Amino acid sequence: MTNICVFVPIGLLLPLLLRRSSWRRLLLAAVALSAGIEVTQYATAHLLGGGHIADVDDLIFNVLGAALGLLALAALTRVPLSAGLVDRFRWSPEPLRAGSAHPQGADAPSRSAAPGWSPRRSG
Repeated sequence: MTNICVFVPIGLLLPLLLRRSSWRRLLLAAVALSAGIEVTQYATAHLLGGGHIADVDDLIFNVLGAALGLLALAALTRVPLSAGLVDRFRWSPEPLRAGSAHPQGADAPSRSAAPGWSPRRSG
């Protein structure tokens, strides 16, 4: 249970940090991070007599935690009130999708704009 809780923030934060992130790439990053931790634990247990034991269950639960964090972020972005808050924490602008209201340019609202604010269009 602890491993799940530790990796939920990874699933929440990676999509906010990366510009183009699919769920597959994010879960692959979680697998790589978790595998790196487990390999380090295995190496230190055998070379240095460390106290942690590498276990495949840890890898599975870590990835499950990242997936739950990703699902939580997806749920938050579907709620209009929290979607604006989530967008404020993005480190890079979200890539344009089909049906987007405006391109990332002069007509785009600034990142410091209040939620629900939109530029007035003339004409």
